[in-house]
Amino acid sequence: MTTETIPQTAHIETDTLPQPSVELLLVTPEMAELWLGRMASNRHLSDVKVDEYGKDMADDLWQLNAETIKIDPDGRLVDGQHRLRGIIRSGKPQRMFVAFGVDASVIESIDTGRRRTLSDLLALRGESQAITLASVITLQHMLEVGLQHQAPAGTTGGRNRLSHRRALDVLERHPGLRESARAGDTARKGIGMRASVAGITHYQFCNIDVDDAEAFFSRLKDGAGLQPRDPLLVLREAILRDVRDRRSAGRAMSQQYQWALIIKAWNAFREGREVTLLKWKRGGASPESFPVPA
Repeated sequence: MTTETIPQTAHIETDTLPQPSVELLLVTPEMAELWLGRMASNRHLSDVKVDEYGKDMADDLWQLNAETIKIDPDGRLVDGQHRLRGIIRSGKPQRMFVAFGVDASVIESIDTGRRRTLSDLLALRGESQAITLASVITLQHMLEVGLQHQAPAGTTGGRNRLSHRRALDVLERHPGLRESARAGDTARKGIGMRASVAGITHYQFCNIDVDDAEAFFSRLKDGAGLQPRDPLLVLREAILRDVRDRRSAGRAMSQQYQWALIIKAWNAFREGREVTLLKWKRGGASPESFPVPA
């Protein structure tokens, strides 16, 4: 819309309204402490979010965007405590837009929409298999921080929550996750494997031996020629049994358990070793470590 098409009735008498101003500042931990000491409200603090921001800032993954730290006309902090506490936790100054003179009542309209998910972000960037890719990226991050034995519940939860910026960094360092996400979707459609687990194990195995990885997933999917005690047959039967249990009884093998079984089957496949049962003892008096593909 050009300025000529704007109705004259849309004109606002700005001299009758308070005049907020926005500045781009290098916000130091000391400035953050000062503003946090003058908060307009005791809004709920998420230590998980603070930790997520702090880690991104410490690792130089924080990005300047149009979101502002908001200060009211009396100098009280209205919005931005998680970002400010992230600065303090990281110990690193960050460039941020700071809006001064903002009415404190704006807090009622902040963060009321649905948070954009990682799969939303990937889809906006034109990535295919965005949902599966988001899950595979999350599992790759769990491998890197040594938490593959824990349930991610969408992200890696707790103090290892995966921020969008860190997720994109994982994808940049591991571009092969895209192809593995496609393989994960194929395995889900073909045999009912969890696409996320099929995708991450495909990526792990391809980094060891591409030909063996492709043969492993191809034979697992079609089941042709598999003999009793073949680790691929034992794994295939375990996955098909899990599919039946999900449909009939609502029970499901956990993501981590299926991940462990696939790795155990892979190791036996690579060693040419027969198996009669695949299991992973996660707890109890003598818990097993999470298996490592060989």
